[in-house]
Amino acid sequence: MRFDVAWGEVGTSWKLHSFKECHPPTWDGYLNEQRAYWGTRITGRGSENFSWTGSEEKWLEYTRRGYENYVVHCSKWHGKFSKGELIPVLRTEGKNTIKLCIVKNEMTTWHNTIELWLFKEVSFFPPHSELKWELYTFSTLVDHHGRPTNYWKQGTPSVAFSKNGSKVSIGDASFEIIRT
Repeated sequence: MRFDVAWGEVGTSWKLHSFKECHPPTWDGYLNEQRAYWGTRITGRGSENFSWTGSEEKWLEYTRRGYENYVVHCSKWHGKFSKGELIPVLRTEGKNTIKLCIVKNEMTTWHNTIELWLFKEVSFFPPHSELKWELYTFSTLVDHHGRPTNYWKQGTPSVAFSKNGSKVSIGDASFEIIRT
């Protein structure tokens, strides 16, 4: 069984110190992967339904932009936060979820949010309980109530706070906790 658990003192923002960056393929490697994936849909039958409307040149532009975005994504933690960045930490009413957000003009969006859910998992046979965390990222699509239509559970990373409460590690990422 799962029971929601309230987060302790987590500060008002976290500073990202390190994480394991992914390494994108070279442009040629990426282009070959995309050609293999899209195949005849690049210029063949049905290709007019895509943004490049059957044009090889427009498809290359589309693919180049995708590659550039992917390179930037790989340089950030979950494609959102850069090393050294100060990340606002927002609590939810239920206290079991905190949100790490990109805030622009005093606003954030689902797309610019990572949620960390804290819960206790309890089993009776054999008797056992442990704290666990789930990490979620969201898409840019929302329904008419403003809820994301797509979310991605990124797993249950290990989360550890330093003894003095000044640092937190989430999976491969390390943060300094800022209290104001």
